[in-house]
Amino acid sequence: WTLFSSIDGLPQMCTEGLHAVAPSLPSAVTTSKVDEKNCDETHFMPLTLQLSLCTANIASMYNGPWGHAGKTAYLKQQFLAMRLLFLGIQESRTPETFSSAEGVLRIGAGHAAGGLYGVELWANLLVPYGYIGQQALYFKRADFQVLHRDPRILLVRVDTEYVHLALLVGYAPQSGLPHDTRSAWWEQLSQIASLKGAQDHLFVFIDANADPGECDHRHVLTSGFKHTPN
Repeated sequence: WTLFSSIDGLPQMCTEGLHAVAPSLPSAVTTSKVDEKNCDETHFMPLTLQLSLCTANIASMYNGPWGHAGKTAYLKQQFLAMRLLFLGIQESRTPETFSSAEGVLRIGAGHAAGGLYGVELWANLLVPYGYIGQQALYFKRADFQVLHRDPRILLVRVDTEYVHLALLVGYAPQSGLPHDTRSAWWEQLSQIASLKGAQDHLFVFIDANADPGECDHRHVLTSGFKHTPN
């Protein structure tokens, strides 16, 4: 046995049996008590959110015979000047896009045949969506994921370490179309909205093509509006 090791294997024999001595234990270590108050202050800080949202039917960007030259740049200037975080656009009539420039992320669902419809979502990457203490939090392009897109509906998920959002941009059919057509679209909108994550907060940017109806004393312009089929 000594050819390989002199300490491994069975203990040496003695008159009373095997000579097994007590092992050497490690020296005692004094542990310090965790300061729970200090731990909370270090690892748990309040998150202050500041979300600003806007929706608008822009009656076409500049695209072929529609719109006006420079309209996209003008809207972007307004969007940045007002320091809005999100903008939902209906009737953009623009091709499909996922691009960022000058701090604005632009996600377009694309137009229908003939250049009609089209919805877009703009996100401001230069404005903080919240603060942790003095640390400002900004959205990044990688935070956005398109869950659905078609010329009338765009659903985008925004996933960060701190917030989980679902942003739905919609352009409803006008009230003059057949009831079945309009009903099917609203049903589709509900199904698409259900694609969001269970913990996602849903925000809807929509041109519903519907007058709000009588006053409900909860919103601005309390004199009320007329009713329409939608």
